[in-house]
Amino acid sequence: MVIHTEVSAALYCPACGGISIFQLNQFIPVEASWKSVYCDCGQYIGSVRHIQENLWLLKHSCIFCNQKHYTLINSRFLRSLNQVRRIYCTNYYTELGYCGTSAVVAAYIGRQRRNYSRLLFKWGINDNPGIMLAGYDRINDMLAAGTITCSCSNQHIIAYFDSGAIVLQCKNCGRSHRIVLHGGKDIFSLQKSRAIVLTKFGLPG
Repeated sequence: MVIHTEVSAALYCPACGGISIFQLNQFIPVEASWKSVYCDCGQYIGSVRHIQENLWLLKHSCIFCNQKHYTLINSRFLRSLNQVRRIYCTNYYTELGYCGTSAVVAAYIGRQRRNYSRLLFKWGINDNPGIMLAGYDRINDMLAAGTITCSCSNQHIIAYFDSGAIVLQCKNCGRSHRIVLHGGKDIFSLQKSRAIVLTKFGLPG
């Protein structure tokens, strides 16, 4: 029988949108020094510390609310799950990453990459795919939270890619709004948006 003792935490890089993984091995001594993790692009992502048996403290800055988050990770609990546990910015209801056993996290990342590849192929996205997908993730979070609405008061809003833009469209009245993302500043602006309302002029309220 194989015993999975290692747990991973994965956080999105605030600079490039890539995933950086923290390995939380139970054999690291309790109260050892903070271990810092950097993205391949050089951006500091966060730090982790083994504070008690099966308990880890994850410290990371949040690009959405500009605050420092502390996330407590129970590795014993995660080893009992067969799925990832998401890490959120509670102020903006935005996913910052996820954690779980190393095998579950690796499988989840693999599924994400395959799904994104199909999505990119389907919508013909060739330029800045990372930027577009980061924007698409944020839009989906806002849709799930019900913070994207239409001035006709209908809540049935869909999002799709079209000619290098993310289109928001109301299924009730047909009003739509195109979101074009060229770089990190556009992503940051979208991430800071708390709500979007579609108007008859095609502009967000």
